[in-house]
Amino acid sequence: MSPLEFDTTYHYQVGLGFVVNGEATFMVKSEQVYNFTTRSEDPDEISVLMFADMGVVFSPMNVKRIQNRVRQQAMNGNFFIYHIGDISYADFYPGMMYQFIWNLWFEYFDEIHPYVPYMVSVGNHEYEPRHPDNQDYEQNFAAYNHKFWMPLRNNSQYGHNMWYHFDFGPVRFVSIDTETNYPHPHESPYPPIFNGNQFSYVTNAIKSTNRSQTPFLVVLGHRPIYSAVKGFSDANGNVLSRSKVLQNVWERVFYEGHVDLYTCGHVHAYERQYPVYNQTVETKSNPNNLTNPRDTVHLIVGTGGCIEGLELNEWYNKNIYWNYKIFNDDEGYALLRVKRDKTNRRQMTITWEFYSTTHDELVDSFVMTKTY
Repeated sequence: MSPLEFDTTYHYQVGLGFVVNGEATFMVKSEQVYNFTTRSEDPDEISVLMFADMGVVFSPMNVKRIQNRVRQQAMNGNFFIYHIGDISYADFYPGMMYQFIWNLWFEYFDEIHPYVPYMVSVGNHEYEPRHPDNQDYEQNFAAYNHKFWMPLRNNSQYGHNMWYHFDFGPVRFVSIDTETNYPHPHESPYPPIFNGNQFSYVTNAIKSTNRSQTPFLVVLGHRPIYSAVKGFSDANGNVLSRSKVLQNVWERVFYEGHVDLYTCGHVHAYERQYPVYNQTVETKSNPNNLTNPRDTVHLIVGTGGCIEGLELNEWYNKNIYWNYKIFNDDEGYALLRVKRDKTNRRQMTITWEFYSTTHDELVDSFVMTKTY
């Protein structure tokens, strides 16, 4: 579907057909007419709805809330959704149900996917089969790489969705693969190595960010570096286990590249940390109104509604010094709004909001002002 004009609403139908001399001829087509609006050429303000860890069990109400947000943004081409890994949880089911669960999950989004861009990052449940007969389906993250088409999917050097980056208005988004292709990854040595050097690619994507064009930098990956859940950290706030591996690989890259936010999931709750680097908190003053923080703010939104349920209170270390907020009472989603000042294009106002599902209530929010 190219070339498309900026800031334009397109109407379309889905069907089975062929193209002759540039004209589409349908043998079968849907009665329903869908539409989407393309982004502005250089938007000064964008909105992104984020969550992770969804599946088909406890997610229907959350899907309804997301659907309502999509309706509110129906004609806003500068809005999209980011699902940060663990998408359908089809790996929980026997092989005979694997494709059925994927199809069911897509049906949940019938009133969402046709209207707004839906970006994904890879999670452990895109590979981690709990049933031996799922190996054929999940080998090489097959479902994830065939059902979605992210920016590097058609790149001859890469040809997969495992990591990528793109610029959208005043923001550069960098999606990392927390499962494979970095030193001591979680899934090694089981899946084959994917094409390309992820560490080199991501490091370059971060360091090459043109702050005069895209002054705000967001990295997304499924697994957290900082979580107050026991096993991810200890009672003294030391990062442990798989999170420690991620910290050793990525945190210095984030710091040197001035990454503003790292958003993730895997932990089935919401967490917000103070600006932190190397387990040292930059500041605890005015945590809801941050001005030019040097360190990255880490956010967990693993509240999509997965089959495993939410984290229990007793699983948490209490009063970890780098943790600001924990919410594990309900599923939910986050809204990120980034607005660039029209007169000083290096000045940004970032608003982050997290909403619980049951009553669509605002649970946590902060504003960050940054000038580059």
